[in-house]
This record gives sequence, C-alpha cells and structure tokens, in this order.
Amino acid sequence: MNVGSVQDLDDTGDVSITLYSGVVYHRFIGSAFGSLSKYSGRALFVGIDPGGVNSGIAMVAAHFGDPVWAVNLFQIKLPSNLNPVRRIDLTRESVGRCLQSAHFRPADYRQGIFTTVEYAAHGMPFGQVALAEARVGAIIAMQDLGFGDLVHIVTVPPMTIRKEVFGSGLCVGHVVWKSSEVQPDCLDGLANALFGIRMFIKSHFGGSS
Repeated sequence: MNVGSVQDLDDTGDVSITLYSGVVYHRFIGSAFGSLSKYSGRALFVGIDPGGVNSGIAMVAAHFGDPVWAVNLFQIKLPSNLNPVRRIDLTRESVGRCLQSAHFRPADYRQGIFTTVEYAAHGMPFGQVALAEARVGAIIAMQDLGFGDLVHIVTVPPMTIRKEVFGSGLCVGHVVWKSSEVQPDCLDGLANALFGIRMFIKSHFGGSS
C-alpha cells in the first residue's frame, strides 16, 4: 500500500481518530485479480480490528477493472477506563464517523459492502471482554448504515484470517507490512479487509485466490 496523506479526524479528549489515505494495487492482494480485470462493478470491503482502546479500520473501495483501488485506514483510540456501555457507544460513534468521512454512497457499491470483523482469539483469556464490547459497537455501526441487503458482516477468528491472507496463522499484518507511517491496528484491519476480498474472489470465481 502507498500512503498518500494522514489526517486527524477527531481529537476531542475522549476519542482520537487518525485517517491514512492511499492506494492499493491488485498485485498486493493476489494473483487472482487477473479474473477481476474482466469483471465490472464496484464493492466496498471493510476490515475491522476491534480493541478495548485501539481499533483499526480499513476500507478498500474496489472498482473492478481498475488496477488501483483507493484505501482509507483509520486508527481509533479510546480511553482505557470506559464502562461497557460507554465503550460500545463510543466505538459505534467512532466507526460511524470513519464511515461518514469516506463519503461513499450505497449506489456506488452495487456489488455489496463486505465487512470482516476480527473475532476472539482462542486461548487468549485477557482483555476479551473489552474486545467483545468494541466488536459489538463496530457491528452496530455497520448495521446503522441502513443499506439493507447490500451490507454483509462476518466475524472471523484471527488465525483464519492470517492463514488465508498470509498463508500462515503466525503472520500478523502489522509485522508483515511494518510501517513507520501507519499505526499497526490499521494494518491488521487491512488484513481483515483483504480476507473479505479473497472470499469474494472465491465465491465468484471459485478456486484459490
């Protein structure tokens, strides 16, 4: 991914949101994009890496047939001492703010809006309650879009995402794509978005992506 700009969307004391704008190339995601070059239409792929304090969101605007797709990455930082209801509400509001900043319309993505939310990691007992609260807030924000059947939301364990995107459950987005420009949670969110893209390829074209 090539990062073009960085912008602070919110820094009110309760919430900090940073936007990274850039582009991603077909070859960055996989060789199966040769098939997509003959496919018309647009879809939006959203990847969410929820966190009790730090969350990462990636939005990949896929215009099939175009070799370069626009990407927006968002780093959300919340206070650490929130009660469960407040964490859900703030996560919901923050994710909604990110979605609004992208200025997308449902008519632009008639193929659908595909969201992959990272699910709980097995064998990781600490911090899972706060993660669950953030996950709920993010999912509600996507449902709030009100686009009906256009919105598809799945929760997927991190190991499953990593195996599909990187070929190994031991690989992590922010390590594979280590960057001094972009916060790590954003890169993990990007891996989740790529998982959705690869599932889309498999469902439409079959075989391996």
